[in-house]
Formats: sequence, structure tokens, C-alpha cells
Amino acid sequence: PPPPAPPASVISHKGGETRSGRGPLTATIVDSDEAPFEFPHSCSFMHCDWAEDANVDCDGYDCILALSVTKWVHYNKGDAGVKAFFSKIFESLKEGGVFVHEWQEWHSYKKKKTLTAEIKKHCSEMVLKPDMFTEHLLKEVGFKKAETLHPGEGANQGFARPFAAFYK
Repeated sequence: PPPPAPPASVISHKGGETRSGRGPLTATIVDSDEAPFEFPHSCSFMHCDWAEDANVDCDGYDCILALSVTKWVHYNKGDAGVKAFFSKIFESLKEGGVFVHEWQEWHSYKKKKTLTAEIKKHCSEMVLKPDMFTEHLLKEVGFKKAETLHPGEGANQGFARPFAAFYK
């Protein structure tokens, strides 16, 4: 079997270290005043409740990833939460920025739809289904273009989900 994955961590958008609860950092990335636009200093990650965090501290992002999280926003916040999540992403992107989105299909919602009373309620009231996300993002949110993405050769086919890039 392959070796276990290294401990996970999150590097904040300001360059500070924050822990994700999975152990110590395996490498330290130091802020650079000399080359702030070179990798890895040009890349940062945030972990937050995007729809709830009203204080995005930047001039806009080039790229925002939402990988396997939309179902959980939908479960916990319903259609209104997903719409707010998508709008917040659009507002937070720079002009020409890209939103890379991987979502779970509707049939996967059945697995956890009775996890809590709140999730059960939200699921019973959902009108905006995952197969409608692309149309919503283009027509209602304002993205200009969508591009379907496909896993490369040799990718794990057991985890194939819809994946797309949306351009502002």
C-alpha cells in the first residue's frame, strides 16, 4: 500500500500558519518581500465559512476552489445558503478570475439527508439541485463562461464527480 499522506495544514492568505487539526507542519513557507508574486508566495489558502465571513481581507482573488463542499453548504444552509455562497465567490473574484467547482450529484444527497433535523428540513425544501448549478452560476450569479473539466489519464475513476471552471 502507498505511504500515508503527510499531515495537513492550512496557510492563510496573509502567509501566517494555521492548523487544521492534523498535526505539525512538515515545511515552513516564509513570507517574501523580495519575490511576493513567485510561487509559493503567490499561492495561499483560506479555510472559512465563505457565505458567513463578511470580511474578505483582499482586493480580490484570481482563483477560488470549492471542492466537495457545496453539498455541505446546501445541507446546512439550504438553497439560500448555496446561492449566497456562489454570490460571495463571484464578488470575491477579480475580473477575469476563475471559480473551480466540484460538486456532488443529487443522488449522493440521500446518504446523509436525515443526519440532523435541520438537514432533513433543508433537503425537503431544496429546489436548486446540483444539475442546475451551472445554469444558476451563468444566468443568475453572472459568470461569463463555464468549462467542463475532466480528470487526466490515470486519475482515480472511483472519485469522478462533476468538475467545472467558471470565469468572471
